[in-house]
Parts: sequence; structure tokens; C-alpha cells
Amino acid sequence: GLSALGGLWIPIFVFPEIMQTFARCLPSYHLGELALSVSGAPGAHDGLTALLVAGLMTLLLAGLTVFAWSRQRA
Repeated sequence: GLSALGGLWIPIFVFPEIMQTFARCLPSYHLGELALSVSGAPGAHDGLTALLVAGLMTLLLAGLTVFAWSRQRA
């Protein structure tokens, strides 16, 4: 589901505006932008921006996972 909503199967420019905004908030969108950058294809962002956003999302979600896990064990 996240790959389809993130624009990996269908380009996000065919989505309605609200779904385009939502797609830009998903990690799959930024990982797709990173893959485009690595392959040399044009994307909406450069590779460094996509890597930075994907890395920040990874850290945020890992932190939330550790927090939830620590609360579950208590």
C-alpha cells in the first residue's frame, strides 16, 4: 500500500493534490526519489535531500519503536 501511495507504481502527478501532499510525507516516496537519483534519472529532489529525509524518518520511526517497546515491557 505504501509503495502505491508513495508513487513507486504510479507517478504522483496523476493523483489529486491532497494525495500528492500525502505521498510526499511517506518514506516510500523519498526512497523512490533516492533510487531515481542513484540511477541518474530526474526526480523532484536531489539525492542528498532524499537521503536526509529518509534517514530522519528512519530515526524517528526507530525512536518511536524503542519507546513503544519499552512501554510494553514495563
